[in-house]
Amino acid sequence: MHQLQGSTSQLHGYIKRLRVGYAITSVAISLIIAWLSLYSLMPTVFYILEHPNTLFILMLANAIGLVASWYQASGYFKLASINRRYSHGKLGITLLVITWLLAVSSTVIYYLSITIFVAKGFYFVWPVPNPVLADLSLALAISSFITTFPATYLLTKTLYRLGNDLEKRIIKVGAVLLAISALEPMLLGIFLLIVSMVPSIPVIISSLESSMPIRIEIPLEILTVLTLLITGLPPITGLAGTTLLAIGLKIN
Repeated sequence: MHQLQGSTSQLHGYIKRLRVGYAITSVAISLIIAWLSLYSLMPTVFYILEHPNTLFILMLANAIGLVASWYQASGYFKLASINRRYSHGKLGITLLVITWLLAVSSTVIYYLSITIFVAKGFYFVWPVPNPVLADLSLALAISSFITTFPATYLLTKTLYRLGNDLEKRIIKVGAVLLAISALEPMLLGIFLLIVSMVPSIPVIISSLESSMPIRIEIPLEILTVLTLLITGLPPITGLAGTTLLAIGLKIN
C-alpha cells in the first residue's frame, strides 16, 4: 500500500479542507434538490418568468458550490505536491471551480435576462427573456454540464487513492457516487449542445412522432414521476457522495 508522506499535522490540515468543502457542497446540493422540488410543483414551465425571484435559490446554491470548491483547491494542490499519485486532483479541482463559476454566471445572466434586460416591446402573460442574454446563459449552462463529469472523474481518482491510503472504504464509495452523479449532467449538456448546433433535430423528432402509425399516450402522473427521477437522481446521488466524503475524510 502506498503511504502518505509528510507532516501529520499538515496532512490533517489539507484533508480537513477537503472534508469541510464537501460538507459545504452538501448544503449547495441540498438547495438544488429543494429548487428542483419547487420547480416540479410549479403550475407551468413559464412560472419562473412570472416569478424570477425563485431563481435566487439556484443562484445561492451555485455560489455556495463555487465557494466550497475554491476552499478545497489549496488542499488538493498541497496533496498533489506531497504525492504525485494525487496530481489528478489539481486539474480536477480547477475544472470544478470553472464548472461552478459557469453555473453561477448562467443563472445570474438568465435572471437579468427576464428582469432588468427583458426583451422590450414583447410582453404576453409573462415577460420575454432578452434573446442575447438567454442564449449566453444557455451556452454557459451547457458548458457547466459538460465539464461536470471530467472534473468529478479526476477528483474521484484522487479521492479513491486517498481512500486506499487511509484504508477507508467510505471515502472510495463516496467518490464513486460523486462520479456517477456527474455523468447524467454531462450527457444532458452534450445533447443540448447537439440540439443547439443542429436546430432541425426537434423538427425531425416531431415529424417522426407524427408519422408513427401507433401513438403511445403516457399518463401525466407517470411522466411526472419519470421526470422527477431523471432530474432528481443526479443531485441525490451527489448528495450521498458528498455526505459520505464529509464523514469519511475526518481523521482522528
